[in-house]
Parts: sequence; structure tokens; C-alpha cells
Amino acid sequence: MMLGIASEKEKQEIYNSHESNSMLEQVWNNTNSELSQPSFDKQRLFQKISNQIDNNNVPAIRWYQKPSFRVAASIAVLVTISLSAIYFVWNNRNFAEKQMLTVFSGSNLMQQVVLPDGSKVVINKQTTIKYPKVFKGKVRRVELSGEAIFEVTHNPNQAFIVAANNVEVEVLGTVFNVMAYPTDGMVTATLISGKVKLKYIDPSTKKEQSITIAPNHSATYYFNQNRFEVSMVDVSKVTAWEQGKLIFSDEPIESVVNKLNRWYGVEISLSNDLKGKYRLTMIVDNETIDEVLLIISKTIPIGYSKSDKQVSIYPKQ
Repeated sequence: MMLGIASEKEKQEIYNSHESNSMLEQVWNNTNSELSQPSFDKQRLFQKISNQIDNNNVPAIRWYQKPSFRVAASIAVLVTISLSAIYFVWNNRNFAEKQMLTVFSGSNLMQQVVLPDGSKVVINKQTTIKYPKVFKGKVRRVELSGEAIFEVTHNPNQAFIVAANNVEVEVLGTVFNVMAYPTDGMVTATLISGKVKLKYIDPSTKKEQSITIAPNHSATYYFNQNRFEVSMVDVSKVTAWEQGKLIFSDEPIESVVNKLNRWYGVEISLSNDLKGKYRLTMIVDNETIDEVLLIISKTIPIGYSKSDKQVSIYPKQ
């Protein structure tokens, strides 16, 4: 029953008629084309459909052959349902494009995330990544707080940008590591293959700094010094965390402590007397935090105390 106006026989005649099938097929095909465009103008599409209906060439028929008013009303309802379906498709796609997804790894595990374009991301512990449910336009943009390895699907028509603490890492298709923990005061990108560009825009002055790096190089932006620094690195050491290892090579003790905090989910306080004084070279594999602290105490003259997840490191008496 269609609004209680047309009979079942009349509805069937309408659905099977050449005019209604042709009109609805044109509406759907043209709408599908419209929906594939990056910018969808629903008002323009509605007007386009209305014009098609107004200009529909239906053969003239004599007065005694004309369908009843209720049949005409049924056609109107059919068109209304079609327009409602079109708007539903558009509205759902528009919602998906604006919807943001968030993944947080926590302190006990690493995770792999597959982005809408097929790009793969492995996120380290204590890391958050945000990305849209659907990439649209000329840019694929994700937000990172923490550390992750990106394997980006190549798309020359849609740049890929990782936004981390006002630093942007831009690529078209490559593999790279980004470390951007808010407490570190810096953002580091290490290129494994391909080519990336780092850009920093000062929030207050809007002044821009940018730098491009080649494979086996790292670029670090230091916020307190307002500058980039580039160095050649062993990428296997930088990305060792993906295999469950931490590799320190002549690294300041402050940096070692920060990474151990995130790796083991503990809170290590370092005495000011030790800061800037010692550097460490070591590999952390399957050791517990207690075993790591013991190794450090046998490497440099420190003492430590531990209570639950609180650790204090101080100069050895």
C-alpha cells in the first residue's frame, strides 16, 4: 500500500513502466558519479534531478487514457523515496569523512594499525594515533603522540602527513619512524626508505622551517633551540623497539631513563647530580626493570631504590 492511494496493480504498472525505470536509473547513475567527486554539492544534485523530472519526455495520451490522480501520486512518492535514498548515501559518506578514529597502545603492548588507504603503522608503547575513517581531498593526515613506524601506500595524488607537536612529516610513499613524545621536547623522524620532508611552523610567529632527509638519516627538531638537526643513523637500532628491543648507543642517561619509563611503565626519578654526566651503551631485550637497573649500577657509579613502580636513581655513596 503506497500512502493508501494506488492499488497493487497500479503500483506494479508504475514500477514496470519504461518511464519510471529510465528516470530512476538516470537519477542513480548520475548521483553515483556525483558522489565520487571530492566535493559533493547536494543542492546542485537536487536541482539536477528536479530538472530531469520536469523535462522528462512522456508521450502525450488522450484524456480517456490518462492515469488517475492516485497513480500520479504514486510516481511522486517513488521519486521522493529515491531522493531520500540519495541523501542517505551522501549523508553517511559525509559523516564517515569527518569521523576520527583513535588508537592508544598503553604501556604493555605495541599495536599494528591499518589505515583507510592500506598504509600500515606499528605504534610503540604509550603512543596515540588519530586518523579519519575516510581519507579525502589531496592530503592523508594523521596525528601522532608517541612513536610509530609508518609504511605508507604510494599515492602521488594524495600526500601523506604525520602531524606531531607542530612538526609535520610529509611523504608520498615510504617507510619511516617518527618519535614524538610530548615530554621529550623534540620530534625525530628517521627515514628507512623513500624521501620525507619535515616542516615546523611556529604557532606564534607563523615562521616556517623545513628540511628534507634521505634514507639512513634522522632529522630532529628541538623545541627549546628552535632548530632542526640532521644525522646519519643505523635504522636497525632506531627501529629495534618493533622487535621488542631497546638499543642505546652512547646515549645520555636522561634519554635512557625516559625510554625506560615508557618501556616498563614505571616512573624513574633521576638525581640532578647525574644529569649530563653519564652516557650509556647497552641493549635491553627480555630483561626485567630490576635486571636493567642492576646492569646500569654495574656500568656507572649509581645507586637506586625501587618501590612498586617508583624508582629513584642517585649517585653512589
